[in-house]
Amino acid sequence: FTYVELQAMTVEGLRWIAWELCAIDDHDTRMDIQAVGRDITQRRNLEETLTVQRDLAQGLASLSELDEALHLCLDIAIWASGMDCGGIYVREGNSACLKLACARGLSAAYVKAVKTWSTDSCQVGRQIMGGMPVYNCRDALNTEFLQLFKKEKLRALSVLPIVHQGRT
Repeated sequence: FTYVELQAMTVEGLRWIAWELCAIDDHDTRMDIQAVGRDITQRRNLEETLTVQRDLAQGLASLSELDEALHLCLDIAIWASGMDCGGIYVREGNSACLKLACARGLSAAYVKAVKTWSTDSCQVGRQIMGGMPVYNCRDALNTEFLQLFKKEKLRALSVLPIVHQGRT
């Protein structure tokens, strides 16, 4: 009896399949193998989610500085989502200005150019400050930001504002 978990491409996309293999000997010259495969994608995804949550909780519990916590959150978000880059902005006081607190996978020139973001300069910024998430919004960005976005060869932009005590 052998048990193995493998990823397989199916018509539904990439799935995790658990295979149970058993050799059946008919005491002759022939050996048969019985194989049973079960889709365990949902279980594997749940296990991964729990692992990410545990690792994040343990990591955050060991930190005392916001900067370190933001870097950890970004690293885990990139890893868990399969993205290749990202950044976290924080709001400066009560202003409509966001400051890039940390970034991964982006060029130094891009990071320098987008270090601050005046959210009242475009519709996307106003939506974010209203606490609404924005997905794949690159065409709604102001011209300057869109130029930088294209130069960096980014294909999508998602912004997930965090609202704490009624404040974005």
